[in-house]
Amino acid sequence: MKNCPMPVGDPKYIEGENLDIDNLFGFFQVEVDAPLDLKLPLLQHKLNLSTITPVGTWSGWYFSEQLKNAMKYGYKIKLLKGWIFEKDYIFTGYVNYLFQLKNTSDKSDPRYMIAKLLLNSLYGRFGMSPYADDHTIINKQDENKYLNTKKYQVSNILDLNNEYELISYNKKVMSDNKQTLNISIPIAAAITAYSRINMSYYLTKYQDNILTIDTDGIKTDCLLDKQDTGNDLGNMKYEYSFKEFV
Repeated sequence: MKNCPMPVGDPKYIEGENLDIDNLFGFFQVEVDAPLDLKLPLLQHKLNLSTITPVGTWSGWYFSEQLKNAMKYGYKIKLLKGWIFEKDYIFTGYVNYLFQLKNTSDKSDPRYMIAKLLLNSLYGRFGMSPYADDHTIINKQDENKYLNTKKYQVSNILDLNNEYELISYNKKVMSDNKQTLNISIPIAAAITAYSRINMSYYLTKYQDNILTIDTDGIKTDCLLDKQDTGNDLGNMKYEYSFKEFV
């Protein structure tokens, strides 16, 4: 969030032949050709509701910077269409201030936890659905007002074992098109893509030692090189060693 440019502004749609990924910034549908000899592939793909990391060929939507990174490892990419964005470093001051506050506060100080939560949770807030559930208790006789209409999408009904029930629903059409939702799916998607780009370094360097991996940590059967760990923002930090684990 601190060091990488984020997609901002009004996106523009493009499609056609001879699109050059090196000169574009945004999200694109592409044809992917991944080397068959990759031990730990880098690009994820959704298949039958499951997320896999395949080799071979397929098509999907990806962030431009993740595609550029994959090309360094032998991936071949053909752009089909997509959305291009302006870019800006919008979180640098935010991260610097809160990271400084966290580092200068004792762990028992509420400011430490507040700063940590604000640092960790902001990107997820940008990825929230605009259709938040509302909840209300209604008479069972009024149930059809929510079920038999295009205005609401009911997610759950809890029978209260009397004449009433708790119904959870969201409005399919926003009541006020001018309201500010404070969300940006492109920003949330870019941040997680940048994290996967960062992890590709460890996937490649320690491919014979990695046991598990996620977007901000790995478990290996070896110690990392000293230059790959540290206490600065974004560095890998040594946590634990285990003789046995489940």
